[in-house]
Amino acid sequence: MFEGPSDRSPFSWLLALVLSVATTSALPAQGGPALTVVGGAAGYDLSGDGTSWVAGAALEFVPASAIVIEPGARVFRYGPQFGPEVTYLLPEMSVQAQLPLGAIRPYLGGGAGGAFVVEGDASDELTLHAAVGARVRVDGRWSIRPELRLRSVDPWAGTLGDFTLGVTRRW
Repeated sequence: MFEGPSDRSPFSWLLALVLSVATTSALPAQGGPALTVVGGAAGYDLSGDGTSWVAGAALEFVPASAIVIEPGARVFRYGPQFGPEVTYLLPEMSVQAQLPLGAIRPYLGGGAGGAFVVEGDASDELTLHAAVGARVRVDGRWSIRPELRLRSVDPWAGTLGDFTLGVTRRW
C-alpha cells in the first residue's frame, strides 16, 4: 500500500508533481510545451477483471528532440468482484524516448505514479507503467496520439492496460 503524507490530498500531490517539472520549460524546448487530452478503453485485472473507460490529461515538455517529459493524470473507474464501483485518480510522471521522424514520432517510455481512491472501497497504491505510441502531427500546433499504456498497480498485484487516443495542442 502506498502511504504518503497524511495531510496531502491526491490533487495536491499532482500539483506538486506538475510544479516539480515546471522548471523543465526553462530548457531549450523543441516546439514548446503541449497539453494532451486522452480518452479510451482500459482492460483491468484488479479486484475482478474486465474492461472500463479511462480519461485524462498530460503536459509535455521536450528538452531534446528525442526526449519527452510528461507529468499527467488519468481517471479510471471499474467494478470490483465484490462491492461498489471504485474510481481512481492516477497521477503519473513519464519519460519517453521518441524517434523524431518528421510528422510521425513513435515513442517508448515508462514511469511511476500513484493510484488514489476517489470513490469506493479500495486503498491508495503505487503504480509503475510502460507506454508505446506515436505523436502524429496534423499541423504546426495540433497532433493526435494513439497510445498503449500498461500499468502495474501495487506492483505487481494488479494490472491495468489503457488504449487511448489523444489530442495534443502545442503552444
